[in-house]
Amino acid sequence: MTFFNICHSNSLFTYFATVARFSLIYGIYTAHSLQVAQFKLIYGIYTVYLLQVAQFSLI
Repeated sequence: MTFFNICHSNSLFTYFATVARFSLIYGIYTAHSLQVAQFKLIYGIYTVYLLQVAQFSLI
């Protein structure tokens, strides 16, 4: 029974460590995706602005 408890708590600890590791990786990935999305948004606004400027200078 004692041996079983030790094994059980050890697997529980391993499970929590794995979950923590995955949530850390997921958090980093999410932050990276947000940065990429923010960059794409800024780039899109800048492109639209440039197109408007080009259109204005054509007129």
